Amino acid sequence: MAGLDRLKASDFIAMLQTPGDSADPAQLCTDLVQAMQMASDSLLLRERDMPLSVQTFSGCCDTVTAKRKEFAIHIKMLTTDMDQKDYSKLHTCLAAINEHLLIVTETAAQGAYLLAHKSSTKPVVPSVVDMYKLKRAKLAIEVAVHNFERTNLKDKQVMAVAAVVSTHLDVLRDECAKASETLKTEKPLQAAIFENSSRGLSGSTAMLVAAIKALVKDISKDNLVAAQILAKPVLSCVEALIAFVENDPSFKGTPPTVTREIALFVKPLQAAAVAVSSACTLMIGGVRTILTNPSDQTAPATVHKYANLVNESLTDLVSAVKRARDAKIVS
Repeated sequence: MAGLDRLKASDFIAMLQTPGDSADPAQLCTDLVQAMQMASDSLLLRERDMPLSVQTFSGCCDTVTAKRKEFAIHIKMLTTDMDQKDYSKLHTCLAAINEHLLIVTETAAQGAYLLAHKSSTKPVVPSVVDMYKLKRAKLAIEVAVHNFERTNLKDKQVMAVAAVVSTHLDVLRDECAKASETLKTEKPLQAAIFENSSRGLSGSTAMLVAAIKALVKDISKDNLVAAQILAKPVLSCVEALIAFVENDPSFKGTPPTVTREIALFVKPLQAAAVAVSSACTLMIGGVRTILTNPSDQTAPATVHKYANLVNESLTDLVSAVKRARDAKIVS
């Protein structure tokens, strides 16, 4: 699992959960669904033209197998707690499920890319930047700074927000630096834009960091307002960067061409990963319904139905990955 950058970025919602957190669990469910859909749309519903990490296919297989067990444990905890109406550990459990899902999704995308790349009949050209990392960073920062709107904010929660914002701004600056280096010879103007984007992020971040430091020392209304205001330019910079990349076709790469033989291994892997993500999203939606509308008689059955489907789809995913591994297409 060390091959993925999950400890650096993928667990941003888990990072925001602190002991005794009293945040609205229904809002947490909404954040989880956003993160799950973003990852699935970006990684599983389109072909990648670059690896997501340095993880080998064998490592992908080990990760998916291990995560299936951890997933099952937390899903059992979730359904039991929901049945008993015990919501004391809900934040931690939901955040863990989200982290498991993001890692499984990223691992499946990495495995599918490795299979396709190994047998591609045409040269693979990587995009200038990894759009998934940009969109993940944008969502992570949005979810983090949303905490500034809470009325019962604690210093540990402010520091958690700072950690998430800092981590993902580092990711964005790294992507900008990589793009600038790639483009500086053939497209110096575009390279300069990426370099200036990095500088703009650094400038906006410096002001936001100063506001967060002040907030840690004194969680006052004035400091909260200042942090909220100074978070907006950071998000505007990120949105502008994403729009700039998406609107220039020359930044896009060329994904591997999947042969019919390899597609027999890639497609089942991707389909199982999509099924895991879809079932998990619907399960969390059922949890949110229970929290916001306790009188709904169908929501508990919905949670159990999709919890079972998550486990079944994870089993299918493990089988698909192991089948591809045993075929020895890629190490």
